[in-house]
Amino acid sequence: MRKIFFIGFFCALLAGTVFAQKSKPWNEWSKKDADKILNDSAWGQSQTKGETPVIITKSQRETQSTQANTPTDSGATEVIFRVRFITARPIREAFGRKLVLAQPEPTKDLQDQVQAFIDRDVGDLIVIGVDVNGQDPHRTGAILQALARMTTANLNGKVYLERKDGKRLSLADYKAPINDNMGGKFFFTRTLDGQPFLTSGSDAVRFVLNLTDDMKLDAKFKISAMVYGGKLEY
Repeated sequence: MRKIFFIGFFCALLAGTVFAQKSKPWNEWSKKDADKILNDSAWGQSQTKGETPVIITKSQRETQSTQANTPTDSGATEVIFRVRFITARPIREAFGRKLVLAQPEPTKDLQDQVQAFIDRDVGDLIVIGVDVNGQDPHRTGAILQALARMTTANLNGKVYLERKDGKRLSLADYKAPINDNMGGKFFFTRTLDGQPFLTSGSDAVRFVLNLTDDMKLDAKFKISAMVYGGKLEY
């Protein structure tokens, strides 16, 4: 009897594990699910630059406030860069889900527009989005302004996609940030020498941006992890 119980318990545990690993459709995602795809997944990464905030207790803050010329802020300079494959379907699903969740009563028209955005044919393009946020509004604002001032011409040779074998894609176009929470958009073609730049047999790809000390990014993505719904998504 005890043996039967443990077999049944093991089967139930296994079934629960399989269910937990089964992907939910995007329109059932929570905000946490969408943020995970955008910021910590096979298609979206976060890179932190600068110093983390110093935690100041209430008593320390009161002591500081009584001393002349003593700043009471935490001195945080930390900014977080978000590097995302916007042309990957799961990233577009995550952006779409957050847009829907932001509305108290999303209309059918809005949901249809989101679905059209998700289903859009990306053609012969790879688009990488770079956005930034942080607790220091001055530093974050300065980086956003730098993204706004960038042009395709002045990015020449400073940004690229690179495979493990050293083959690179140069930037084809750049679009400055607009009010869509996707950041600046870096455009690359999907082919090199007439062949797909990335395939399921590729090992990894790096997005590299070398502009200033505050704008040096090197994000590596593992290709085998970028399969979604049975298809390589990037």
